[in-house]
Amino acid sequence: MLEVEALIRQRLVATVPDLVGVHSAAALGIDDVGGKKLPAAFVVNDGYRVLEVTSHGAAARIAARWLVIVVVRAFAQAASGERSRADAGPLVMECLRALMGWQPRVGVQALQPVTPPAPVYQDGILLYPLAFEAAMAVQRRGDA
Repeated sequence: MLEVEALIRQRLVATVPDLVGVHSAAALGIDDVGGKKLPAAFVVNDGYRVLEVTSHGAAARIAARWLVIVVVRAFAQAASGERSRADAGPLVMECLRALMGWQPRVGVQALQPVTPPAPVYQDGILLYPLAFEAAMAVQRRGDA
């Protein structure tokens, strides 16, 4: 399930050339982007939810949730954030286009967009999250 992170990062590197970097992150806030070249995207696993479970709990379908956080910095018009939003807009759309409906590997369903958390803006830096779910089946390992 967690190997999908690396596949998402590879996909973004290959399809969104205007990103200076594509990084992994356990969590992401304004303080976490210091020292990184921007614009960039950060891929964060946001847990999973259970879609379906068999009556005995031996098999389930789960949906892993992935955040792709587009981060831009623009000091012009910093008070309003207008420039940051303008710079982020095309990158957000390119990331959406790259990942919506894309299947990371066999056994994992295509990524579906879901409602993301709210964007965060502070001091010229905008963190604009996108959220996706990828469903997969999980079965108990056979008893030995």
